[in-house]
Amino acid sequence: MFRLAFIAPMGFFLFSIGYLAFILSLDSTVMIGDTYGYDPGGAVVPASAAVLLGLAALWQLVTQHPVANEDRTKAPVGLLLSNIAISAVFIAVFRYAGFLLSTGIALHLLIQLNLWTENGRQDLKNGAAGLAITILYLTVMYAVLRGMIKMLFWLARNFDLPFFREPALQAGLGVLVLAGLIYIVGRLLARIYRTPGTVALIQTSVGTSLAIYVIFRLLFLVQLPAGLLAW
Repeated sequence: MFRLAFIAPMGFFLFSIGYLAFILSLDSTVMIGDTYGYDPGGAVVPASAAVLLGLAALWQLVTQHPVANEDRTKAPVGLLLSNIAISAVFIAVFRYAGFLLSTGIALHLLIQLNLWTENGRQDLKNGAAGLAITILYLTVMYAVLRGMIKMLFWLARNFDLPFFREPALQAGLGVLVLAGLIYIVGRLLARIYRTPGTVALIQTSVGTSLAIYVIFRLLFLVQLPAGLLAW
């Protein structure tokens, strides 16, 4: 009962409950001035993070099994410290690298690290190549999304079509375009990589980052740091 595999998730679970209670006790604030009526409130991001953390910790508590040997007991310590280190670096470079790049890279590294620990083998060359593809993938998808948004504003301005400026429309079209491109790229990556896990890793990192970006940047108009992708 007092192994790190039990203490760590229990600590995260209790922390998430306390943090959620703290967030809900604060006064309600706005994020974007509610110009379009889509403002979810300033508590939505930290509250969502607290709920996800609590659910993940609870799931780990419920599904954990006794370790089989001494080597397995040492794995969670290094894994936990590595996850903390990646999260700390993510926080430090978030504003400079920008939301999309920092989030995509952090997700890729966290998932890759946990897969390596689970599988018991490391392929640094393949891992570096996958990370490079994730960075290029995110950059191209951002360029496509920015081009689409600029085109919608151009249509609204030159043809007197104000509904093209609506955040809900722009976010909806963005989701459709990005989903189609992600599907196409996924089929291409499946031909490059014979291991489905690598394709799933890249797709998950990019898809999750883009989904969060579209929701908060296009729909809720939250000013996420652009960083290196500032054009």
